[in-house]
Amino acid sequence: MDQQLGEPRREGVGDSGTNRRQSLNSLVSQISIDFLHVKPERVDEAIDRAIDAVAVFLQADRGFILSARPDTEHRFCISTDRIADPGQRLGPANIPTDDLALPWLYGVLSAGDVAEIGPNGWPDGSEAEQAWLNTTGTRSIVVVPLIAETGFVGAIGVGAADSGHAWSETTSALLRIVGDVIVTTRERKAAHSALQRRIAAEEVIRSIATMVIELSAEELNKGYRSALEAIGSFLEVDRCYLWLAGLADSSEPHLAWWRGERSVEFVDDMHDFDIFRSFPSVANVLAQDEFIILNSIAEVPADAADEIEILQRFSIEAAIISPIRASDSLVGVLVAEMNHESRAWSDIDIMLVRIASQILGGMRVRQKVNEERRRLETQVQHTQKLESMGVFAGGIAHDFNNLLVGILGNAELMLMDTPPESARRKNLEQIESSARRASDLVNQLLTYTGKGHFRIEPLDTSELVANLTTLVRTIIPKKIDLRSELEDGLPLVAGDAPQLRQVVMNLITNAADAIGDGPGRILLFTGLGDFESDYLGQTVAGDQLSSGEYVIIEVTDTGSGMNDETKSKIFDPFFTTKFAGRGLGLASTLGIVRAHHGTINVMTWPQKGTTIQVLLPATAHARPEATETSDSGDSSSEGGTVLVIDDEISVRRVTRSVLEHFGYDVLVAENGMRGLRVLEQSEKKVDLVILDMSMPKMDGEETLRRIRALGEQVPIMLTSGYTEMEISDRVDGLDASAFIGKPFSPKDLIQQVRKLL
Repeated sequence: MDQQLGEPRREGVGDSGTNRRQSLNSLVSQISIDFLHVKPERVDEAIDRAIDAVAVFLQADRGFILSARPDTEHRFCISTDRIADPGQRLGPANIPTDDLALPWLYGVLSAGDVAEIGPNGWPDGSEAEQAWLNTTGTRSIVVVPLIAETGFVGAIGVGAADSGHAWSETTSALLRIVGDVIVTTRERKAAHSALQRRIAAEEVIRSIATMVIELSAEELNKGYRSALEAIGSFLEVDRCYLWLAGLADSSEPHLAWWRGERSVEFVDDMHDFDIFRSFPSVANVLAQDEFIILNSIAEVPADAADEIEILQRFSIEAAIISPIRASDSLVGVLVAEMNHESRAWSDIDIMLVRIASQILGGMRVRQKVNEERRRLETQVQHTQKLESMGVFAGGIAHDFNNLLVGILGNAELMLMDTPPESARRKNLEQIESSARRASDLVNQLLTYTGKGHFRIEPLDTSELVANLTTLVRTIIPKKIDLRSELEDGLPLVAGDAPQLRQVVMNLITNAADAIGDGPGRILLFTGLGDFESDYLGQTVAGDQLSSGEYVIIEVTDTGSGMNDETKSKIFDPFFTTKFAGRGLGLASTLGIVRAHHGTINVMTWPQKGTTIQVLLPATAHARPEATETSDSGDSSSEGGTVLVIDDEISVRRVTRSVLEHFGYDVLVAENGMRGLRVLEQSEKKVDLVILDMSMPKMDGEETLRRIRALGEQVPIMLTSGYTEMEISDRVDGLDASAFIGKPFSPKDLIQQVRKLL
């Protein structure tokens, strides 16, 4: 025996009982001290020394330790086996046995009793034990159980070649004491090993988490592979892979994988394999945020034939399947698997896979969050751009439209007094036409910001598109095949027919431009869809829209398509890919759609074509019945007194001239305060007030409020260079009678006045 244990000399064993007890105490003390100071990595060497010392002390030819095999009955493996050589030195028996079926011995020891075979021969039922001992010529043994905190874990014993060997009364006591020390030391070693493995596992987790923080979205797939390699190498598994479904941008699942040197090949059909649909029972468990722990394919119930077939097809013998969740939904799995053998997964293995699945799933979630953040930033920038353009365009429109009122009004008044044969008439008509074109250009700029002039009515989109087909065919090249798939009976939308016709025309014109001079095809489609707010939020102007039914107007072309850079700019004002052009077509299209509380979705593929989808909220409006319209061009008038309140002198003058031309008495005021005094002091009863909304000192809103506060119930027609939609929001509840937008023609003005008087 090693001298550090104070090996007793064999000739001292037969001395007096006192000497023997002293030797026994010394042996136990030295073994205990040796185990107390042994390093974890040298525990097995200390156990060998202890077994040798016990065997020598007890004059045994053999010392051994049996470890009970977990999750089995009556089976052991030999963890330590020492045997004496002819010189009475003990060494390895060199008979490794990993699986011993010893039912008699297992039954005695697991009950906590000592098993002894000696002079009385072999007990009944011990045939397996006799066969095992005969391999080393052992005829007599004493074996005591090893008991840990978890229960029966094995046994320690000694044996002799002489079947008549007489064991001393201290034999079992010594074996129990040494066995307890060995069990304690083994538990300490196991705890130390578990601690070291846990530290190593935490380091793997820390490295993955650190990598996640540093990765950009573009490096995500590379990060997946590095993380899976770290996980797989630590677990010493054959394959490790990540399968994501719910967070992928397309319907195809996303797969990242790593495999070790012993792994079976990663077959191609695993890329198309949907684990949720193929393993419904597994998916149900994962949906509860629980693991699937498969130690062996033999654990799978025989009636789960589909699952067994899939496991065998992919050569899976054992596996850990951890769920990946996002926003309380199951979106993927992280799988670690063995291809060649079963595996008893430890708590640390499970912990690592669990935390890693959360981190790797978080990587994808983070990418989606970043994508969503960039999308929202783009939308905010676009919204800010629209608001800035709106303020700018609104200011221009107000002032410019005031000027156009004077130009249009005076031109039409002069036309009324100019004979058809007059040489001046063509000049006046040209002035009127140019003024109207200027008005249209201002309204187009306002439309881009969603503030154009609209006349809202229930519309059938299929009918609207169908009526445009003949006109459209005349403006696109003959080589382009124009087709329509228009659904009948769609719900009506609330819209302005000319503006929506402009939307369709703009989309078709751009589609034709994308096709160019060669042959191609444009498809017009209308339909109905039920869209979730999440989908709408991904569109150009749908971030504030609610889920519901939307009527679809879709234009698809087989043109050149667009790259991402061009796609990001197509709705910018004045952006164009043409050699010449104003670039307001799609910009104004977006404005019109936004003003109709709709949105646009653009799908494009370079060199393959583009689909632009306009979504307009469906309404419950009934289809209007046809009504006859009366001619309002009669120049007769019933007369009356009209008060015109406007800060622009040109507007006051032309309005007064038009009204007086048609027989009305007219009073004028340059601001709201003056208008109130005229209304209170006029000797004539005022029958109608025409009130401009934008004036200094007292604007139209405040003037309207003051008039109503006086108790005056006179009809009030509001006028402004801004839109009716903006004005109605400001004067809601103040009982305005009508609205006319600037610039207005004398005919439009008189029609409105006659309706009120």
